[in-house]
This record gives sequence, structure tokens and C-alpha cells, in this order.
Amino acid sequence: MSENTTNTNSLKYNYHDSNADFASFLNDRSVEIIFKLYEVFYSDKPKLILRIRKIWNIQKFLKYPNLEERNLKKSSFRKHSLIGRIDRIQFDTKRKSERKNVFLYWNLDSIGSFRIHCKSIEELYFPKSKPWSLILTFELLRITAKFRFSKIFLDLF
Repeated sequence: MSENTTNTNSLKYNYHDSNADFASFLNDRSVEIIFKLYEVFYSDKPKLILRIRKIWNIQKFLKYPNLEERNLKKSSFRKHSLIGRIDRIQFDTKRKSERKNVFLYWNLDSIGSFRIHCKSIEELYFPKSKPWSLILTFELLRITAKFRFSKIFLDLF
């Protein structure tokens, strides 16, 4: 597994023709999306987690297929099956991104384009040659445990 905290100039990986398979929402307006990267660009058929932290315009993101009818206030942590083809994810060329103030441009084959304004992004790469499914499972368990702990803590008050 390699980890990359993305700078504000470019994303490390090419998302063209990749598939968004799964998203986990966290209670702080953050999301983690699992992508299958396009094998023409990545012959090892890797998976990648894109962490988008503190999405300021969360309603724009919820227009993604299968998410618009969801209400994040009902449950702070949700898992959604996405299955969507990505045309492009890149830094927005119309708005300059800075540290802790990131603007992303998304173009999806199914619904068109939209922009996301967030605090930060991070890319986690899992090559197929590695036991990515085991690593990914532990990563998702970590996220779930973190949420459950915060929910239990909040329920005490």
C-alpha cells in the first residue's frame, strides 16, 4: 500500500474510465470512495481509496447516482454501492486550490460534471499483487470502529 497526501497541483493517479465501487460517509462531511482503476493505465488492476475530507458543498456530492435520496442526518456513517464510470477527476482549473482549501472537478459519464469544495484529499493505492482486499478490509474496519467509538461517546452525553 502506498499513501499519498495530494498536493494542490495534480492528483497522483489517473481516474479516467475507473469505476467508483463503494463509498463510506463519515459524520464530519467526509467521504472515502473505493475505485477500481482502469487497467489500460494500470496493468496490475489496482484499487484506490480517495479520501475527501470536510466537503463544504456536500449537497453537490450527493447528486452522485444512488446517493441523492439518502439523508446523512439519519445515520452518520453509511455505506453505498456506487458502481459508476468516471470520466475525469482533477483539480478545478477555474478555482485555485490551496492547502486546506481544495477545489475538485468531477465529470461522470452518468450524470455530467460538478465541483467539490473540501478541506483536503488523500489517495491510498492498493496494487492487485498485494493482498489489497485484506488491507482494505482492515481499513474499513478502522473507519467503522472510529465511528462507533465517537457515536458511543456522544450517546453518553
